[in-house]
Amino acid sequence: MRLRLSSEGSMRLQLSLWLIFASTSSLAAAANAWDVGENFVTPPLPDTAKWVGTQDPNRPTARLWKNEQNDEDTFRIDVIPESGDTLAAVRMTLDAPGKANCTSFDTTTIRESPVHGYPRLLWRTDCVRGDDARSTLLNLAVRGRDGLYLAIKSWRFAVAESEVDDWARRFERAFVCDTRKPDRPCPDGLEGVD
Repeated sequence: MRLRLSSEGSMRLQLSLWLIFASTSSLAAAANAWDVGENFVTPPLPDTAKWVGTQDPNRPTARLWKNEQNDEDTFRIDVIPESGDTLAAVRMTLDAPGKANCTSFDTTTIRESPVHGYPRLLWRTDCVRGDDARSTLLNLAVRGRDGLYLAIKSWRFAVAESEVDDWARRFERAFVCDTRKPDRPCPDGLEGVD
């Protein structure tokens, strides 16, 4: 698998997976670029100028964006092809480091409901470490037929609730579509993604 980041800021994962993180102006240009199969669609990053994208050398199917004003403010997308894990198992795996390392750890379900016919789980975790440092994570997992789709927003500092709520609303608009399935179509012109 290869990741390719275009100059417009949209990201495409070969082998039938497409992640969209683009400015509104470049979304229309990408309308006919759906790969055959499943495509993971998310709304564009807010204030795209402040985000710097990098590839995780340990996970070739992952992409990480860091806030250039604060390295402790990150956003991550990961696509795990052919993963058979249930959403509950994914949550347990992602929550395990916090449960093991935080002096206080809370995990809260925000939404557990299908989107476009695919199981989806959106949850929040809050961690307080021994030095009173705080972290908040929003986690989105969508179980597709071809793989598992993850989006994770991480603040490794005390964050305003309004910002967490904004990102939760953004995650609620993410979905998986499938060009092979008429009941799970990918949108024409990406209307509704923004």
